[in-house]
Amino acid sequence: MIYKIYLVIFLNIILTQETFIDSTQIKNPSISWKLSLIPGLGQLYNNNYYKTFVINSLISASYLELKNKDSINKRNTMAWWLFGIYILSILDAYVDSHLTSFPIKKEK
Repeated sequence: MIYKIYLVIFLNIILTQETFIDSTQIKNPSISWKLSLIPGLGQLYNNNYYKTFVINSLISASYLELKNKDSINKRNTMAWWLFGIYILSILDAYVDSHLTSFPIKKEK
């Protein structure tokens, strides 16, 4: 029985990962979602520059399509797309700032 306990303790020590959290890189979720009310600023705060470009491009394309549509049905569809992309960008910035506190593997 004592050998099993030693084995469990030994495996626990061997198989644990060495992780750390860099406290200077943790982002505040409250600031992140408030900044993301202006499209793209929440992603800039989280240092996701490619997401800023993609979100601003999608919002711009949706807005241009919204202005160019003649029928009300197509216009409503594009307005919902624009609203959906806007809300998703806010949620993405909020969740991404929460995920900055996850531990990462220590580079050697």
